[in-house]
Amino acid sequence: MAEAIVRGVIERGVASPSDILVSEPIEPRRSTLTDAYNVSTTDDNLVALQGPEAVVLAVKPQVMPHVLDQMKGRVGRDQTVLSIAAGVKLDTLASGLDHDVLVRAMPNTPAQIGRGITMWTTGAGASPEARDAASDIL
Repeated sequence: MAEAIVRGVIERGVASPSDILVSEPIEPRRSTLTDAYNVSTTDDNLVALQGPEAVVLAVKPQVMPHVLDQMKGRVGRDQTVLSIAAGVKLDTLASGLDHDVLVRAMPNTPAQIGRGITMWTTGAGASPEARDAASDIL
């Protein structure tokens, strides 16, 4: 689903490849994403936090506790965090990150080919700008 988001924001002109940095732990997957979309990649989530307006958490639910522990207190006050992890509640994200500019989304499978629908909601700290960013991404 993360790749579908990358492809979608590039195809729709929401972001250019130079605006996107993907954190991916598996090197062959990083190479595939770089080759396919001309995006930058890293294997370090903390590097990926440096500077973007929006951070998309597209990890398996069982990996989320590790990611939250790693990122807690390191997300910028003005950064919007958008999670597409199934079953991970806004309260879990807020306490796990010590951050409240949050969006939780659940895209359905057809979204992978640009034909789906995505339900999303925001945390209390999400400004109109954060909502707009989430809408653009999704």
